[in-house]
Amino acid sequence: MGTEQGHTDEGPPLTVTLDDLVATARANRLPDAVIARCSTLFLFNLWETGSRLGWNQPFVAMEVLAEEGLHPGLRGLKKPDWFRGPELRGLWKRHFYDGSFVAENVRVALDSGAMNEELWELLRPTRRRLGESESEYALRLSRDVAALALHHGYAERKRRRRLSGEWIIYAKHPAGNHYLCLATHKEGDAGIRERIVQGVVPQFPFVGELLHVPRAD
Repeated sequence: MGTEQGHTDEGPPLTVTLDDLVATARANRLPDAVIARCSTLFLFNLWETGSRLGWNQPFVAMEVLAEEGLHPGLRGLKKPDWFRGPELRGLWKRHFYDGSFVAENVRVALDSGAMNEELWELLRPTRRRLGESESEYALRLSRDVAALALHHGYAERKRRRRLSGEWIIYAKHPAGNHYLCLATHKEGDAGIRERIVQGVVPQFPFVGELLHVPRAD
């Protein structure tokens, strides 16, 4: 069985067999009982994290296992939450993490204003040392700001479980969580919904009921 599904427009279409997708999930220690509740779209997204997007597949699988109560998950990530917007209401999201997300978390920490006082202290002109050249001062200042952002802003977000990553989208069901797809924040709820309606609802009809998708005549 072949499929050409994805959540980015980068690069040519990819074809991969269902056996390949299941093998990838098993290689990342997902039990067969969990794989049975993963949509083909989710399995493809997991496969392409390593083959195409450069994300860390084990980190994605780890958060699935955490949602199943089989792993503690990564410390510091935001707690799982449900979607409140109309497009995805009824579905849940859990963050997964990758080293490439550090910069975004640092940016959010800086934008929050939580470090403004410390930043102003670093920027005081009187911090320039006697005999220090402008380039030496600029280099030291950039290092101090980077250290503040990482060791205060990033660490504080981690301590408060506010680290953000990208999303594992899933639906709760009496038979267990059903994992629908991976998604990025920039994709937007409408885009995520369209992928789920097209790629998941035919496989898991109950998801269409959750999303109030009209039944085809």
